Amino acid sequence: MVKNVHELRRRPVGTLAPDELARLIGQDVGLPWLLSLAVKILKDTASKQATGGWCDDELLPAKRRARAR
Repeated sequence: MVKNVHELRRRPVGTLAPDELARLIGQDVGLPWLLSLAVKILKDTASKQATGGWCDDELLPAKRRARAR
C-alpha cells in the first residue's frame, strides 16, 4: 500500500483514475487538490449513476470520509 501510494503521488493529478483518487484521498494525500477533482468526477457521472450505469464504488465513500475528518 505504501509503495503504491508513493507511486501515485508522483503522477500528474489529471492522469489518476477514480480508484486511484479514492486510494490517495483515503490516505489523506493531496486533499486540497484531489477533493475538488473527486467532486467534479462525481458530478460528471451522477446522471449515469442515476440510470444504473457506471458508478465508482470507492470514490464517493473516500470523499465522505475525508470530509468527516
